[in-house]
Amino acid sequence: MRDILNKLKIPYVVLPGNHDCLGSELSVFGEIFGALNFSFIAGKTKFLCLNTNALEFDCSTPVPDFSFIKQALSERVNGILKDEYSPDATFIDHGHARQACAEAIRLYNTRRPHCALNPKTPAEVHQAA
Repeated sequence: MRDILNKLKIPYVVLPGNHDCLGSELSVFGEIFGALNFSFIAGKTKFLCLNTNALEFDCSTPVPDFSFIKQALSERVNGILKDEYSPDATFIDHGHARQACAEAIRLYNTRRPHCALNPKTPAEVHQAA
């Protein structure tokens, strides 16, 4: 399968299916295709690719991996705040940095429409609820 996919002229993403999780197949899948959980950014969209085959596991670890989801989303928000609201900022002290972060978060929530919110700001959606 990998040889066929490698001949493609376009990017592709491979995620494990339920049969990949049986027996030792999961380790084989990881050796061939890489991490079971990963993320990437295309344009301004971050994609989270998750192993969600909970029924094939022994429940010793949560599936999907919620700590991975939390970390990936935190990295995305941090990147947006850093890249869009203070790309060249130099802070004079901790208080100044905290103040700049608070202002960036305020702008993010009140001035930046989100496609997932049909494009509205989080403040508009919260106010309408």
